[in-house]
Amino acid sequence: MSAPVALLDAIVRDALDPSYAEAAARPRRPPKRRRTAAGIALLAAVGALSGLAVFAQHKSAPEVGAARTALAGDADERSREVKQLEQNLAADERQVAALQQQSLQSTAAGRALARQEAALSAALGRTATTGSGVTVTVTDVLTSAAPDAGSRPQGQLAQRTGRATDRDLQTVVNALWAGGARAVGIGGVRLGPQTAIRTAGQTILVDFRPLTSPYVVTAIGGAGLEAAVDRSSSLASLSGGPAGSHPDVLIRAESILVLPAASAGPAGSARPLAGGHS
Repeated sequence: MSAPVALLDAIVRDALDPSYAEAAARPRRPPKRRRTAAGIALLAAVGALSGLAVFAQHKSAPEVGAARTALAGDADERSREVKQLEQNLAADERQVAALQQQSLQSTAAGRALARQEAALSAALGRTATTGSGVTVTVTDVLTSAAPDAGSRPQGQLAQRTGRATDRDLQTVVNALWAGGARAVGIGGVRLGPQTAIRTAGQTILVDFRPLTSPYVVTAIGGAGLEAAVDRSSSLASLSGGPAGSHPDVLIRAESILVLPAASAGPAGSARPLAGGHS
C-alpha cells in the first residue's frame, strides 16, 4: 500500500480527535433538570423525617411532662419525710438530754459533770442559743450574667459577676468569730466546729444543705459585736470595688436572735500540744 493510501485510511479510521474519545468515555452526569428533581426529593425526605420527629416529640411531651411532675412530687415528698425525721430526731435528742440531766443532778459528781458537759455543748454548738447580735446579709447581683455556666464562678471571676462564693461566706463567718460572736449560723443552719461551707456546681452548701441568695449570716454576741463587724477590714474588702462587681452586703444590729443547735458530728477526742502552740 502506498503512503498516500495509508494516510487516507488513518484519517478515515481516526476521524475524531483523541480528546473527544476521552470525553465520550467519561461517566455522563444527569441533566440539570434531573439533578434538581433529585435535590427536591432529598429535601422532601429530610422535611418528612423532621416533621415525624417533631410530631413524635409533641406526642410524647405530655408523657415527659407527667414524668417530670411525678419526679418533682416524689422529691417534695422525700424532702417532707426527711424534715419530719429530723424533727423526730431533735425531739428524741431533747428527751435523752433531759433524762441525762435528771440522772446527773442526783449526785454532786453528776452535777459537776453536767456543768462540764454544758460548757462543752455550748462550745460545740450542740445547744440552742438566744441573744442579741447582728445579721450580715450577702446578696448576689447580676445573677443573669452567666445563666448557662456549668459551675458557680470562683475567685476574681466571681467578683466580676457579683455573685457570692463559699469563700465570701467563710470571710463573713471568720469576721464574726473574730469580732466576739459566740454562736453563728447561715440560713438557719447553726455552725459547729466541723461545719463545712463549700460550693457544689452553682449551689453553696452549708453543712451539706443547699442555700440560695440572699445568704443571711446570723451571729449572737456581746454588745461590741456590731462595732467590731463594722471595723472589719475583711468585710470592707468584700463589699468594696465598683458597683455590680461584688455581692451586696448589709449589716444590721438585732436585739433578739435565735439559733438552733448544730447537727451532731462524729465523736472525737483531743489533747493539748506539748509546749503550747506550735
